[in-house]
Amino acid sequence: MQIDVRAVLFLLVTVLATGAIASVVRLHHASDSAATDVSVANLPNASDPAAAVPIDSNVAHQLNTNASALQESSINKRQSCAPITYDFDSASDLIALTDSNFDNNFCSENARIADGNLVLRLTPECGPSIGPTYEFREGKVEARIRTGRTSGVVTSLYLRSGVGPDGNQDEIDIEFVGKDPSRFQTFFWVNGKRGQSGPVYHDVGQDTSADYHVYGVDYRADSISWQLDGETVRTLRRSEAEIFPDQPQRFKVTLWDGSSYDDWAGKSDKSQFPQYAYFDWIKFTPHC
Repeated sequence: MQIDVRAVLFLLVTVLATGAIASVVRLHHASDSAATDVSVANLPNASDPAAAVPIDSNVAHQLNTNASALQESSINKRQSCAPITYDFDSASDLIALTDSNFDNNFCSENARIADGNLVLRLTPECGPSIGPTYEFREGKVEARIRTGRTSGVVTSLYLRSGVGPDGNQDEIDIEFVGKDPSRFQTFFWVNGKRGQSGPVYHDVGQDTSADYHVYGVDYRADSISWQLDGETVRTLRRSEAEIFPDQPQRFKVTLWDGSSYDDWAGKSDKSQFPQYAYFDWIKFTPHC
């Protein structure tokens, strides 16, 4: 009897992909009773948020297995038009946020959940950079953030396109530099070229590392708006811009050492590490 190898392989891939997708959905909607308890009160060293354990080892293994299966079967397009909020009350929110490859898990050992926050920890060795893989043409990303502090330490919330054939990409940024803690900066890049002459500065009125504020980027086909606590502080209109981002975007949050750009971020003092940034929640609202 002859066996159709292609048919068998197709069936096997279909079964694996279906199971992986179902597992991800189950993990994301896990009940509170099944979630890993990662509150600061239960940490072995409650004074250090980095002591929190983000994901149970079995769950982490399942996440890696699911991601591998989904890389070939998914085009990373989020099909739902419903808003999604990552409130970091359980490990499932970190799992949902870091759902596949796209380098969203860079330095993932320095991303933790503690006391209802996503905590990013910057060490001399690495700074975390995470985000989901789904792309969107238009949408709004908001996050309630308490930033990192001290010179050289940069906290970021930004949108980024995939890398094009020439190695460049579009990017829409909110950046906080620790040496200037009462302001944040907004940028945009198109195919690797920075729009306008440089960053635009926005006063918060207090130390962004001392308290939480809600920051947002609203990306539309004809405009980009940057927001602080629900109020628009800057709008860029396509009709008025020399260049304008027009690629599908994905969002990321990062905490990194900007000492290589010390004229902008300042030089970091490694004796002051680790440094932390806190994300109380992140919300994505697609426009569709």
